[in-house]
Amino acid sequence: MIKKLFPIMLLGFALSSQAMGTSYTYKIIDPPAGSIDILPNRMNNNGQVVGTYIDSTNKWHGFVYSNGVFTSIDVPDAGYTNVKDINNNGQLIGEYSNSTYGHTHGFLNKNGVFTTIDLPDYQSTALKAINDSGQILGYG
Repeated sequence: MIKKLFPIMLLGFALSSQAMGTSYTYKIIDPPAGSIDILPNRMNNNGQVVGTYIDSTNKWHGFVYSNGVFTSIDVPDAGYTNVKDINNNGQLIGEYSNSTYGHTHGFLNKNGVFTTIDLPDYQSTALKAINDSGQILGYG
């Protein structure tokens, strides 16, 4: 038993020493002036980051951060928008509510066009992920 564990332990030590020699970079994403919080949710392979920020009136807005540019994303007439994921094709999914704390609806934003996605027989829909084939993961 000890002989089998030893190679695994060596591999673990070898990997951790490599990780220590790796350098990392980071970027600070600043929300619009006056915002009280920012909540990044996901990043795709192109380095685009999506999430939500909360403004000074406590309204939640979605956002996309791409190539140093911060863009607000709001479903029209929504009191709350939360962008949950972005695939490598730039398609966004998330959830919104017509009021600040009401039932949520899922949405897909493809080329700037919003499509509501509601699961039948559920009061709320929450979408969590989209892959590059356009398949969406969510629940009601």
